[in-house]
Amino acid sequence: MILTDNLGDKWVVEKGKIKYYDYAFNHDINQVSVVDYDDDGKIDLYYYNETHTKVTPLNPQNSRI
Repeated sequence: MILTDNLGDKWVVEKGKIKYYDYAFNHDINQVSVVDYDDDGKIDLYYYNETHTKVTPLNPQNSRI
């Protein structure tokens, strides 16, 4: 499955649980972000697994991330 973000970049859906530093597609805003630690060194991966989909760039040379 391929998803297109709000900038027009295309992303391939990956299997598996989202981990730190994965690319994740946010379905609420149609944007991809990198799952990273926040200021206190923690992040709620449950949130990412509930509202995001793990993805990789379809064409890494054209990806804006």
